[in-house]
Amino acid sequence: EGGVPVLVVELPLFPGLEAAYDASTRLDFRDFMAELESRGGVHFVPLEAQPPYTEADFEDPVHLGLSGSVKLTRVVMVSSTRVLERFKIEKRPRLRTEKRPRLRTENK
Repeated sequence: EGGVPVLVVELPLFPGLEAAYDASTRLDFRDFMAELESRGGVHFVPLEAQPPYTEADFEDPVHLGLSGSVKLTRVVMVSSTRVLERFKIEKRPRLRTEKRPRLRTENK
């Protein structure tokens, strides 16, 4: 709406945990993300576009450990860079700044 790009990165699940979720939930989410992308300004990074995550990448079944955090951070950094490279400077919203008083120069 304001011309600022949005990046959404699908987060990894602990291997095997995806079986506990209804497959239609992920399909609905993917359809929703495709709709947002089609409107422009939203960029989605699905799991398939990321390196594979293994059990060793997780601290526990919910939280990424060090190696998983490094992988995810790289995905976010690379994806953000790509999005920002496509983001034209002229499309950026201008920051509102307070009006500064003008200094009067007097000729003596």
